[in-house]
Amino acid sequence: MTNLCLMISTLLLLGPQQASDIPVGISKIFETHCCHCHGNEKSAGDLKLTSMEAIKKGGHSGAPLIGQSLDDSELYLRISSTS
Repeated sequence: MTNLCLMISTLLLLGPQQASDIPVGISKIFETHCCHCHGNEKSAGDLKLTSMEAIKKGGHSGAPLIGQSLDDSELYLRISSTS
């Protein structure tokens, strides 16, 4: 999970609003760990993690990546949480 946290941090630093594609490393982790609930066939909370366009759109809780701030990005907060 540490690697995913680092990758999400990097994506935020690059600026998710600038990115057009999910980096391959993150995409593979999303496919393995996230897309069973946040994919094309099922989207819990109306959130899909299948493309940058879908990530930017967000779900019921808003966009999971906010600007370049880890503290405001729900995706980072959820994957880095120990509870």
